[in-house]
Amino acid sequence: MNDSYSFLRIYLLRCLALLGSLLGLWLPLMGQQGPLIIGDSSLHTSGKVHLAGQVAVGVAPRPVLDARVHIMPLDTVLRTDKRGVFELDLLPGTYTLEASFGSWAPQKKEVRLYASGIMSFLLNEWTTSLEAVTISAEGAAQNIEAVATGIERIRIEEIRMLPSFLGEVDVIKSLELLPGVSSVGEGASGFNVRGGRVDQNLILQDGAFLFNPSHVLGFFSAFNPDVVSQFSLYKGHIPAAYGGRIASVLEVKLREGDYERHRFQGGLGLVSGRMVAEGPLVKGQTSYLLGGRATYSDWLLRRVNDLDVQNSQTAFYDANVRLSHRFNDNHKLLLSWYSSGDRFRFSDEFGFRWATQNASAEWNGILNEKLLTSLTASWGNYKSVLFDPAGFDARELTNGMRFVRLHPRLSWTPGERHHFQLGMTAVGLQGRQESVVPLGEGSAVVPEVVPKDRGREWAVYIQDEWTLNERIALSLGLRYSVFQQTGPYLLRQYAAQAPRRLDNALDSTTYAAGQVVQAYGGLEPRLSARIKLGAANSLKLSYNRGRQYIHLISNSTTPTPVDIWQVSNAFLPPQIGDQWSLGYYHNFSQNAWEGSLELYYKQLQNLVEYKDFARLLLNPHLETELLQGRGRAYGAEFSIKRNAGRWTGWLAYTYSRTWIQVQGLHPEETINRGAWYPASIDQPHNLSLLATYAFRGGGSMSFNFSYKSGRPISAIVASYLGGGVAIPQYSQRNAYRIPDYFRIDMAVQVPSVVKKWNDNLNFSVYNLLFRKNAYSVFYFKPLWSFVPKPHKLSVLGVAFPALTYNIAF
Repeated sequence: MNDSYSFLRIYLLRCLALLGSLLGLWLPLMGQQGPLIIGDSSLHTSGKVHLAGQVAVGVAPRPVLDARVHIMPLDTVLRTDKRGVFELDLLPGTYTLEASFGSWAPQKKEVRLYASGIMSFLLNEWTTSLEAVTISAEGAAQNIEAVATGIERIRIEEIRMLPSFLGEVDVIKSLELLPGVSSVGEGASGFNVRGGRVDQNLILQDGAFLFNPSHVLGFFSAFNPDVVSQFSLYKGHIPAAYGGRIASVLEVKLREGDYERHRFQGGLGLVSGRMVAEGPLVKGQTSYLLGGRATYSDWLLRRVNDLDVQNSQTAFYDANVRLSHRFNDNHKLLLSWYSSGDRFRFSDEFGFRWATQNASAEWNGILNEKLLTSLTASWGNYKSVLFDPAGFDARELTNGMRFVRLHPRLSWTPGERHHFQLGMTAVGLQGRQESVVPLGEGSAVVPEVVPKDRGREWAVYIQDEWTLNERIALSLGLRYSVFQQTGPYLLRQYAAQAPRRLDNALDSTTYAAGQVVQAYGGLEPRLSARIKLGAANSLKLSYNRGRQYIHLISNSTTPTPVDIWQVSNAFLPPQIGDQWSLGYYHNFSQNAWEGSLELYYKQLQNLVEYKDFARLLLNPHLETELLQGRGRAYGAEFSIKRNAGRWTGWLAYTYSRTWIQVQGLHPEETINRGAWYPASIDQPHNLSLLATYAFRGGGSMSFNFSYKSGRPISAIVASYLGGGVAIPQYSQRNAYRIPDYFRIDMAVQVPSVVKKWNDNLNFSVYNLLFRKNAYSVFYFKPLWSFVPKPHKLSVLGVAFPALTYNIAF
């Protein structure tokens, strides 16, 4: 009897939802203010109730297949069938449901569910996608409910205008406003997470590696914000599906093109422009998405009152192509292609070029209600060039990295309490041979080629999201990885008790192509727990171990495009990182305010350090210049965020320390006499404050305040004369610091510049106070003195206003 009644009830609910769409009976629900109430709160219902709903789009409502419905605080995601219908069983209570589909504007509703019932979503055309980037949790209480620590998600679709350099929306720079994320200064490529170096971040765009995520030497990011669906940064608990780096994972997902109509959007600023076109190739089944950006900044350099700057050049471009095809309700294929290129030249003295080519294919399949599967294959080629364009030493130095990656995975949900994920990854890495060639007939440079190492990485993993009860949930993951360095390779044997120098080489062994030279591997547990202390607060703990088999070889504070990516080999074991995290999360005023405090501690093994005055470029025996050290990092991250009202924003403060110790068997293989010293990225204090005010008539005004401690340097503390030559004496490693960093930015966004157009105008000022923040401190010897004098280098010492016009149709 009860079974028959349940079947009939579900059937009627489905029919009502379908009938509502066919007759256009969307009723007042579409415009309803406040929560949607289903049932009578005074009547007690035992057990679960059934909720069915439908998602449609357009002025004339049309149900859509594969719309995404996110149920919070459960963090459950459903997909609609071909009738636009979704359904599930829930305990009575208050939930927030958010529906999204393609490029249509998402819609969020609060539901107070006391009995079985129906609801509906009607998505309208997106009219604010050009306006801003918002950093927020996926749901009102996501920070309380999620099991893992240290996860930040950035959604392009939300409305939040952040001040940006020269008006170019930059997601990586937005990341630096979050607790635990920083960089060493303006013009720094990459970002640092919880005391990690830039090469310790795994950066994925649609499953493909990005080795250089920046344009113009770090002033802009390599991501076009108009084609991105979501950014996820994992800095605490890293799921078992990710490996190969020990600091963080930044996963970037591009959005799919519109399946129903053709669209165009673009933006034009003072130094760059961008455009996106999208639409159906086969209506409702196949879509395309084309995006591109380019810069035209040379006109600005011509107006600088410096001849060297006027003769300089900087330019970049990037292009995205994405094709999406739905075979049926259960199977989808996504194809992505990405290309970018940069050129920077300073007068006739030197310059850089770097380029990335990536391609990926992703197949997603629904085998049944409990079993999902996907397969991602990607390929990439990164190339960097350093060139000296004039003189007897005019030359071009080239290196880079190629990769292939395969990632099959399976998701299994046997019941409400468990969600399993299992899969494997296979990665092939091959360093591009390092070469130098002369430029021009007058160059005296001799061509030279240095082969680079190659290897392959394999990993298998399994993870279970286990809900014990309403208060306690666990994430239990285990990953096992193996790396093999392969030939061709010449392995030198050095004297055991002597420093590793070329004159101490005793013999060598030659390995043929494909032959295994060295192998590493081990387990990587990933554990996290969440304990709800109440409806609005929770406590979380996590532990991670990671292994990193590829390293960026650079003895400068910030990487340059010509730095070398080097796989692990017989002399360079993988870096190993262990991280413990503890976090407390508390929401206030019905989730209008979010607060969090996270503590972390890291132990690091096999960090790459360098001998004094190391020769890294064009060195066929690079192992003679490298040292191995260990590290530790610890810190506290505090943030408070306001999500509601006309004033929104957040305050983020981080206290962090990062220390390194290099203790070799010989003095030349020891740094700082074996004592611990601050890492070059150690910045104890980092404070960010962002405030945004939304005007009543539309538009917004934003302010950003940033402060961080100066990074460490080794300073000259004395000089001695010997034979008429000044000999400097340096301090202990990183014993001094450059001046602290401080900056204020502002931005104003004005909507509807042209009546009836979907457009807006953005005006911003970067470095409002004209502060000359130090990038570094260098020493030079004046002609009138034997003693070197310090010189502070400021990359940006003035305010940079920008004006950007955005339009969509």
